[in-house]
Amino acid sequence: MGPVMTDFDKQREAFSQDILGESRLRADRYKEFKQAVTSNARHEAFVDILRGFDEFCQSEGIGYFLFGSTLQGVITYEDFIPGDASIQLGMLQKDYTRLKECYQKTQAQDRWSYDWQLSRYLEDHPSVRRRFPRLQISGPVSVHYDGQQIFTEKSLPLMIEPYIEISIFNAVPDDFYTRKKFFRQMRRRNYLYETTAAMRALLHGQRPGKAVSLLSGLLALFVPLRLTAWMIRTKAHKHEGKGMFSVVRVRGLKRTKTVELSDILPYQRLKLHGIEVNCPANPDIWAPAPIDEPTEELRRLQEAAIRIVTEIDRVCQQLNIGYFICGGTLLGHVRHGGFIPWDDDIDVGMPRADYERFMKEAPAVLDAKTFFLQTRESDPNIPYLFSKVRLNGSSYVTEYNQFRDFHKGICVDIFPFDAVPDDQEELKTFRAQVYRKVKAHNHVVNRQYPPIESPTKPKKNLDWLIAQTTGHLLARHYWNVSLKETQQEFNDVVQSYNDQAAESIACFVPSYTMIRREDLLPYQRVGFEGITVNIPADPDIFLSMQYGDYMALPPRHTRRGHELLEWSIEADDFDNGKVG
Repeated sequence: MGPVMTDFDKQREAFSQDILGESRLRADRYKEFKQAVTSNARHEAFVDILRGFDEFCQSEGIGYFLFGSTLQGVITYEDFIPGDASIQLGMLQKDYTRLKECYQKTQAQDRWSYDWQLSRYLEDHPSVRRRFPRLQISGPVSVHYDGQQIFTEKSLPLMIEPYIEISIFNAVPDDFYTRKKFFRQMRRRNYLYETTAAMRALLHGQRPGKAVSLLSGLLALFVPLRLTAWMIRTKAHKHEGKGMFSVVRVRGLKRTKTVELSDILPYQRLKLHGIEVNCPANPDIWAPAPIDEPTEELRRLQEAAIRIVTEIDRVCQQLNIGYFICGGTLLGHVRHGGFIPWDDDIDVGMPRADYERFMKEAPAVLDAKTFFLQTRESDPNIPYLFSKVRLNGSSYVTEYNQFRDFHKGICVDIFPFDAVPDDQEELKTFRAQVYRKVKAHNHVVNRQYPPIESPTKPKKNLDWLIAQTTGHLLARHYWNVSLKETQQEFNDVVQSYNDQAAESIACFVPSYTMIRREDLLPYQRVGFEGITVNIPADPDIFLSMQYGDYMALPPRHTRRGHELLEWSIEADDFDNGKVG
């Protein structure tokens, strides 16, 4: 007599025969199947919750909006992003306050029927440690496929408890330094709450969820959760109703981007999985439309980048300096036969010895009237740890570089590749050391605040005076920290293995990319968008190490270029063929 088959075994066998036509189903295939049907069940439950919530909000005149990855799914697919198992839903503080009032009122009068509940959270009740309010159904939901119950490996019905967390967006000061002060204060309060919650978990024998330092832990022992919640709530509400132009989610350690109210209001109705929902007036702030074919503007940017890399190639050929296209540019060459359709720049890599020679010798032969070699020495204010060749008479302005004073022309990035240790444990330690220097450099860069005028006339009170004084002192401190020094500290660490016969070289900025020397050399000369450039000896290995299955197209919602604020090229030069 054979072993007794459980519900799970029977289900897996039936799925094998009926769905796949196989005699037996591998465990990994069935695991993928379960994940897919669970995700579908979660999406259907989300839609049910959202449909009822939307009807309630519409009837009561309450505003809400989808943002983040959920909004990206709406814009790209009118559905969920594949694999996304959450809903990102935001509400302005005034709307959430009204939601609570209307919800309590309708419950008391029993005049509204809906299949969701508004959960309590810490600010509503001290015994509830949840950071944010939730929309949830009354009980768990069983997962079915084709009308049949799905079971777990323990032969228990597979159940889910779907909920939608509400992110509350609070008003933030329009004045730059007052806003920075507000963010610092909220960060400290949120950190104190997280530490307090972690200590409470430890005391109850639970996993804390985050590391807790001894000093922070001792402090948290004497601070009630209710007090930290009150501190967060009162500070978050401080600027409500004062006519501020911008809002942001400041509750929690992860802050959203700061968004102008004019980008959120008035809401527009768009479709998600067959229902209409509220979305921001300007969805581009979270969900730019994907690019399937390059626009005329994008082609002009690509043509300008081609002109720059043509000059880099000429200089390298003249000086006998090695280089290779890498990153998305190499991927575009192999997968698309040119640019990735949504890419607008070119990436160039050089082994450190060639990189140093190029920085030293290229200025003597570079066409300086048309191009600018941007290094720490030639343009000290650059925030980057690598160099660029810029096109004179052009601009390429992003949110990251808009307020810094340096050449912002259309560019080609040049990344240095340095030797890395062959031993994997040693490599792990080395990478951690390098990234500490990267983090230290970026810490300074991100705090070198520029002089920015407030869009409104701020109220000049004590709070404003403290913010201005603190902000200017911090800005002065960080502007006095030399980026040349942080660059040198990075260089000293990242180049520490260059005098050894290492098998591989790698670039650490802006992302980690490694290649073995035997797969890099000798370079191949290939055609790229009408010109000839260098590529690695074995681009397949290089791309596989960086991207995995690089020939597979990425999901459509990720097909977008850099988020430019503005760009331009001198029209006469471009149209006359001097550029592009």
